[in-house]
Amino acid sequence: MVTTNLLILLYFIMPQMRMALVDAGWMRATAKLVSALRWSAKSLLQAGRHRV
Repeated sequence: MVTTNLLILLYFIMPQMRMALVDAGWMRATAKLVSALRWSAKSLLQAGRHRV
């Protein structure tokens, strides 16, 4: 009886947890992407300055 209740609880909680984890993953991925883009833009600017 207790195990079935726990399973039902997990069944309802899991999707929300999964969504939260996915959201966190997306946030992390976008942050990494943005920082990588910023870094590449900086290096490109520095390279351009060095050429001139």
